[in-house]
Amino acid sequence: MINPGPDITTDPTDSELDGLPTESQLIAGWKDFHSPLVTVICIAFNHERFIDQAMRGFLIQHTSFPFEIIVHDDASTDRTTERIRFWQQQYPQLIHMVIQTENQYSQGKRPDYGNFTWSRGKYIAMCEGDDYWTDPKKLQKQIDFLEQNPDFMFAFHNAMKVDAECRPQGLLLAEKHCANRPNERVIAGDSMPSASVIFRRSLMERLPASYRQVLNGDTFLFSIGGQFGRAGYIDVLPSGYRVHIGGIWSSRQHVFKIQSNLNTFKCLLPETAGEYRYIIGRRICQNYNQIFWYELCAGKIVQAAKTLVDYATYSAGNLGWPTFVYQARFSCSCILQILRGMIRPEKSAATMAEGPDKWLAVVDVSGSNGPINDSHASRVSS
Repeated sequence: MINPGPDITTDPTDSELDGLPTESQLIAGWKDFHSPLVTVICIAFNHERFIDQAMRGFLIQHTSFPFEIIVHDDASTDRTTERIRFWQQQYPQLIHMVIQTENQYSQGKRPDYGNFTWSRGKYIAMCEGDDYWTDPKKLQKQIDFLEQNPDFMFAFHNAMKVDAECRPQGLLLAEKHCANRPNERVIAGDSMPSASVIFRRSLMERLPASYRQVLNGDTFLFSIGGQFGRAGYIDVLPSGYRVHIGGIWSSRQHVFKIQSNLNTFKCLLPETAGEYRYIIGRRICQNYNQIFWYELCAGKIVQAAKTLVDYATYSAGNLGWPTFVYQARFSCSCILQILRGMIRPEKSAATMAEGPDKWLAVVDVSGSNGPINDSHASRVSS
């Protein structure tokens, strides 16, 4: 079922393989190579400049258990496929390729279901082709934790934001967020860098079909998983989260990310029951709040009013009175700000002059106790 793609012959060089164990050396340290405990899933699209670093991050892992690597290329138009082929030829039993001949992301499809189906591991680790791991003990430490703590669904760690040239731009998670996450915070969409996350494969059995309808699948995946277990923070070297012009998610504007989160939480609401439904309702209200203020600061008074009406209609029909009351102050404030903008628009001139993107970059967009999930959206689907 895994398509190896066209045959492309590549010759290794000493520099490309320098410092890496051979496949036979890796396998020799494992008891049962044919039963991997972990599946590493790497989705790539036009990552020619970055994929080698991602692959090296996988291959430096020192583990007492076997793992496999599935690399899914979404019909890249650069030399990404050739580079993946190079690595697969050096580690043919370890690395499995999925090569798309037509771009799946542009067709609104996701790769995750196919990759999850092909995976054999009890645990799944994620890292996209433009991100990378730095700690050789990352997998071992996270799996040790999950094996010893069955009530945890996820294990994660920090990540360093870097640019296209790998220059550090700062850690993604502040120190106060480097701690175990209770169910409520995971469900609410607290940020966990996607390349840092390992989760139990059993979560795949609980993913509803609506998972395929959302752009930022990480948030959806984490929120569903949070209903069945907590997230444990593991102290390892940060992974690299690359922000570059070709990044599907990192290059998006703030308002696009918030609109995507709103759609995600709307899809999550029917899949959430009991005490956790209120958490999803709050996130929906907060996303509406953020979109409203963005539009207002952009001078889009009519659109802001429509957002408020849409929020009130959706809230009354889907969220119930507790959530609606929670956001009552927001609604009143919105109405006052709309009237203020219509009657005395010059009062908002100073705020609007800075531009809505700059304003939104510093406003609290959490909705819980952490930043909005800025992990990559998955690129493709089978």
